[in-house]
Amino acid sequence: MECNFSYHHYIKTLKLFSEKYSINKVGNYNKISHNDNFILLRHDVDISLDHALRLATKEKENNFFSTYFILLHSPYYNALSPKNSKIIAKISDMGHEIGLHYDTTLMPQDNEDLLLQLKNEANLLSNITNKKIKSVAQHNTTITRSIRELIPKSLFIDTMSKEIMNSVSYLSDSVQNWRKGCMCNHIGKHTKIQILTHPIWWSEISMSKEETFNKFSQIENKKIRDLVTNNLIIYKYYFERILKNEKST
Repeated sequence: MECNFSYHHYIKTLKLFSEKYSINKVGNYNKISHNDNFILLRHDVDISLDHALRLATKEKENNFFSTYFILLHSPYYNALSPKNSKIIAKISDMGHEIGLHYDTTLMPQDNEDLLLQLKNEANLLSNITNKKIKSVAQHNTTITRSIRELIPKSLFIDTMSKEIMNSVSYLSDSVQNWRKGCMCNHIGKHTKIQILTHPIWWSEISMSKEETFNKFSQIENKKIRDLVTNNLIIYKYYFERILKNEKST
């Protein structure tokens, strides 16, 4: 099987996995942790909610359900904007789980304050989905401080906790680099697997990192241009009405 970053390869691989494994949202971990032959399927949404929605749609069409971790401090998208909140709610309504992708560089040093911020950020997402946030995942784990062991199991399931990392094989497509080889090469090789993908890298036709970012940049630039143009039209109409009202009085 040709390894690439197309939706076709992704879904085909999941179908092959599903012949041997149950595919689960991270929030199901406590129920299945003592079982064998399961997959925790998760996505860290670092860059694009539009890509996340497309991947979530592909999964639902094929009866696969996973966890999408939303980064509230992403420099690329505002999770709390009306449009993006609707996307997050839509992914949740499809049957996928929404989790919190937390960034420790923006968290206080005090442990109590840190946990309070974690709860507050989770509550923001919960208000969007109207569902409890069960799972969390740290952003940029290799370059930021770890707080995983400070998070009680009773509060959240942390995908990178010692319990999960010590008992579940971990595969990640970080920056289009499967460090242990493409996920399709691991079918039947482990009894418990956590698969992490980043939706930005996946598309109908597999593209390189450079092609992906170029296309993403073009689309986002157009969004900004359209937004500015629409606002200028609204402002023009607004000031015309003001001037008209002033003349009439």
